[in-house]
Amino acid sequence: MNEVFPFDKSLPDEAGGAVAIVRTLAEAGHQALLAGGCVRDLLLGLVPQDYDVATDAPPDRVSAIFRATRRCSAPATCARAICAPIRPRTATWPARTAGPPN
Repeated sequence: MNEVFPFDKSLPDEAGGAVAIVRTLAEAGHQALLAGGCVRDLLLGLVPQDYDVATDAPPDRVSAIFRATRRCSAPATCARAICAPIRPRTATWPARTAGPPN
């Protein structure tokens, strides 16, 4: 697995759950990355309030990989992996793309 870490500082401890989800999905053969407002906040030097993970794994696969999951309000594209203290949302990127946006 190739990791890309564009930040000049280490991630806050609260990001550990989201990073573990990204790594677990990658180890299961999927692409995954931190996405959304947490990336913006990290780039601005702020502490994110939540963490989102984008992946090519469909929600059913996310649920199979992680024992503790809950489907989000958009069941076709989202599953929530439960890891305390923050519950990262894991969303599948649109099927029309071959991977994460550049």
